[in-house]
Amino acid sequence: MKLVIHTNGNEENTKENVHFAVLDMSNVMSVDTSGIVMLEELHRELVSQNIPLTIANPRLRVINKMKTAKCFDKLGKGWIFLTIGDAIDACLSLKIVDPSSTNC
Repeated sequence: MKLVIHTNGNEENTKENVHFAVLDMSNVMSVDTSGIVMLEELHRELVSQNIPLTIANPRLRVINKMKTAKCFDKLGKGWIFLTIGDAIDACLSLKIVDPSSTNC
C-alpha cells in the first residue's frame, strides 16, 4: 500500500501511476475476521485513490467465509476472478473502453 501511495503521490510519475490492484489469494488457505477487516480497509484506501481492488485465485474456503461476512457486497462481486490473467484482462479491457473509468 505504501508503494501505491508513493507512486501515485508523485506527480512527476503520471505515466507510472497505479491504475488497479490485483490481490493474488492463491496461498491463502483460510481467512478470519481480522483478515476480512484488513481486506475491507485495503479496499477503502484504494477506492479513495480511484484504484479498484481485484481479487484473484481465492480458495473455496476463503470464498465461503467472505460470503458469510458479506465482504463481497462491500468489495463488489464483479471483482473476484479465478485467475490473475482473468483479473488483468478484465481491468485492461475496461481501461481500453473507458480510460477515465474508476472501475478496473
